[in-house]
Amino acid sequence: MDLNSIVLAVDLDGLIESGNALWVFIGTLGTGTVISVLTFIKTSVSGKKFSKVSDFAVVADQSMKFAKKEMLKAKEEIVIETKKTIVEPMQQQVTALVSDNAQLASIVVSLLSYVQLPLEVKKETVKVISTLGHITDEAKALLEASAKYQEYQETLETKQNTQLNDDIDKI
Repeated sequence: MDLNSIVLAVDLDGLIESGNALWVFIGTLGTGTVISVLTFIKTSVSGKKFSKVSDFAVVADQSMKFAKKEMLKAKEEIVIETKKTIVEPMQQQVTALVSDNAQLASIVVSLLSYVQLPLEVKKETVKVISTLGHITDEAKALLEASAKYQEYQETLETKQNTQLNDDIDKI
């Protein structure tokens, strides 16, 4: 079996590609931020003669505040990009999978209502399925109606057999 012919429920190739693109974005953004901070420090320090330690402390404080601001801005951009490239597509895929699973479960329950199962099995199935949350009410109602109809049919058949036996006994 060819790996390309396998269809996965979650598009892993797309997610890996998005993850790689995100790492490129983070690397580029991080490099740009580091260069920006170093350039700021270089321009703040170059050409100045510090006669006191306090003068240098002021420039260092400004540099640290600038670096912190740049890092926070980079972090926000990374979070936004991560949501856009990884989280939102994955949420859409999970939502689609949950919806598909719920529809498939409802189809299976609907089909169970047409299958000739012993009445006891069908009644127990109705009890179990009534506790499940992802099955539509219509599918549950269809299975319940099928079980009730089968019960009615068996009761009617028993009644007819009893009446037939009574008629035979009278003869």
